Amino acid sequence: MRKRMVSLLLALALVSGAAAVGAQEQAARSGDPVAQLTGEIWQKTSPDNKASFIFGMETVIAVEHAVNGKLTESAAARGKTPVSTLSPFEKAWAKAFKDTSRRQIIQEVDAWYAANPGELSRPVMNVLWYHVIQPRLASQK
Repeated sequence: MRKRMVSLLLALALVSGAAAVGAQEQAARSGDPVAQLTGEIWQKTSPDNKASFIFGMETVIAVEHAVNGKLTESAAARGKTPVSTLSPFEKAWAKAFKDTSRRQIIQEVDAWYAANPGELSRPVMNVLWYHVIQPRLASQK
């Protein structure tokens, strides 16, 4: 269900902006909403739509944290050992962006694509993970 929610969120972000018109055609071919949001689309996306995308990601992750908290409480109340349902991505996002504004996240993604113009076909989620989240986590150690 979590994968469906994230996929739905990403698909919604893709169709919300004017730049998403081409992405709709790509969506029909690919079926992978994570791979569809590339730097090419990101660069054509308005700042408001970029912020909406990041807000959507934050919302999905916040919901997952809340659900995980309820499951943990329920397990503890039944005397069972709580098991986390959070993915490594969700945990890393929360830690890496704890005190970071959406504008800062957008600026980091924008800066990476500006510094790597030959990588515009790289998905935004790939850039977020490998070039924003992981370096932030490494610097927190």
